[in-house]
Amino acid sequence: CRSIDIRLPEAGSAQEHTLIERLLIDIIALSSDLMVVYHGGQRLVQTFEPVHVPEVAKPSIRLRKKGVYLIPGGLSEIGLVLAGHLAETLKARLVLTTSFEFPSREAWESWENAHTTSEKTTIGAQRMLSTEHDRICSLIRKLKSFETHGAKILIMTADVTSEEQMEHVINQAEDCFGQLNGVIYAANNL
Repeated sequence: CRSIDIRLPEAGSAQEHTLIERLLIDIIALSSDLMVVYHGGQRLVQTFEPVHVPEVAKPSIRLRKKGVYLIPGGLSEIGLVLAGHLAETLKARLVLTTSFEFPSREAWESWENAHTTSEKTTIGAQRMLSTEHDRICSLIRKLKSFETHGAKILIMTADVTSEEQMEHVINQAEDCFGQLNGVIYAANNL
């Protein structure tokens, strides 16, 4: 498949006759030219030439071992992936925000014990509540796994669009872990 771009000359002119001959040759020929332009009596083809691009030094990412990182939306899927990476590689102090109420760290064990259900009801609101409890239990297990890598976790409920609430989160984070070393925004609809 090839593309041939032409500018039509005046009908019956010598340029039209020449163009027709050139087009016939181009159509019949076994050419590797994929883009051809006939313009001003010239046949032009697209070509590519290699260009040497000098290597750019990779910027060093300055993440700190045991650093303090705030992740707004930290309980979203992407927030958890980022938090997990920081936990495993840096043993980071993680401040994860969410827009829904989440059990405090001290309540995780009792929450799991109280909400791990062997019997599940399939009736309307009870099933929805059970599903939400399962989700929270799953999140608790994931956060505990981060702690096994040496991370420290602080979960805070806050609306990322509220300056007042985020100031409170930052103050709590600094009181708990010290100065923030970075913020990684991962909030979506959580």
